[in-house]
Amino acid sequence: ELDYALQGKAPGVLLQEVIAVRGSSTLSANKKPLIILDGVPFDGDISSLDKDLVKDVTILKDASATAIYGSQAVNGVIIVKSKKGNLATNLGGEVVAQQQTMRTNFNDEGFWQPKLITDENGVAKFTVKFPDDITKWTTRVMAMNGNKQTGYTEGSIKSFKSLSANFVSPLFAIVGDSINVLGKLMNYTSLEETGVRKFLYNGKELRNSTVKFKNSLIDTLGISVKSKDSLNFEYTLAQENGYFDGERRKIPVFEAGIKETKGYFSALLRDTTINYAFDKNLGKITLRAEASVFPTLLDEMTKLRNYEYLCNEQLASKLKSLLMEKRVRKYLDQKFIHEKDISFILKKLQQNRKPQGTWGWWQNSEEQMWISLHVVEALLQAEKDGYAVDLNKALLQRYLVGKLTDEPSHNDIQVIKILHLIDG
Repeated sequence: ELDYALQGKAPGVLLQEVIAVRGSSTLSANKKPLIILDGVPFDGDISSLDKDLVKDVTILKDASATAIYGSQAVNGVIIVKSKKGNLATNLGGEVVAQQQTMRTNFNDEGFWQPKLITDENGVAKFTVKFPDDITKWTTRVMAMNGNKQTGYTEGSIKSFKSLSANFVSPLFAIVGDSINVLGKLMNYTSLEETGVRKFLYNGKELRNSTVKFKNSLIDTLGISVKSKDSLNFEYTLAQENGYFDGERRKIPVFEAGIKETKGYFSALLRDTTINYAFDKNLGKITLRAEASVFPTLLDEMTKLRNYEYLCNEQLASKLKSLLMEKRVRKYLDQKFIHEKDISFILKKLQQNRKPQGTWGWWQNSEEQMWISLHVVEALLQAEKDGYAVDLNKALLQRYLVGKLTDEPSHNDIQVIKILHLIDG
């Protein structure tokens, strides 16, 4: 049995080995600390560990604990390092050797579980597989009961290893770039660690040596990107006791410059012949022919409708496009399915209107007469097509007439055009 060594330091925990304490000297007797066994959370009874397998125990408290392990370490952390360096708990609660693998799955994807229902104990559970990133995820939980009462809480899930090999680089590179990539060995134990550090680039070994480090060790390598082939890196740490960690990452490489598409658009209004000359060095040619202008017009309308920004200028453009699409669909005897979009835009333009009846780029932006002209044109067309439009023409007219009596301005042409429209 392991006994006595942690008494007073961590009440309720019995262990005898090398003890190193950071921060406050004791942990709360009423709250269970987070136990980390060889870099992995340990849910078992720490006193059940064989003391002959333990090499080091470190106690972290307060900010030093939460800075590394997040909110789950609020009651402190006991870090246990075994002599083998690779112990963990399996699903059956048994202490076994960890599987040593290269970390390769890295991404920023989140997860969403919208249909969780609590059991009779008020507990809801689900399983998710995280990527290999050593990082912190923010968790947000929203709940509702049968009485439509709602609740919200926020927390964090932090992945970590007490001893890790990490690779840092740009997300992509351009042919001709010179980039610096970093390999970082991180050590959160209290002991100086020894291991073999390897750095591979496109299968070629650039570093391979035994290193000693207490907190961290950083390798910096300069890489010249000479071709469009992806850059492949491996950065690893291996110890004599069998402990292993590392990352394998691939960086995409793109050609320098901006891709440009060249083409021709011709409207064939009668029998005619057109000759096109193409540069064979530009690659494959795509030819598209339509018997009518409408498919092309509808395609352009779809692109405008799906444009993601909603400034007032774009809202007016979308409204004009939707009204035109409705007329085209009617002519083609097709169903128009975007009435909700029209209603949404009319509501947004009403919300974004200034007290004097004009518009700027955004709701609280300075007024722009050319944008106001664009919006008024769209609203009047919607009104003409039978939509209920809240446009106070008298208010806007009085304001604009007053603008014309002020000092001459470059906006006067737009002001006159708006007055002509609303007087129409």
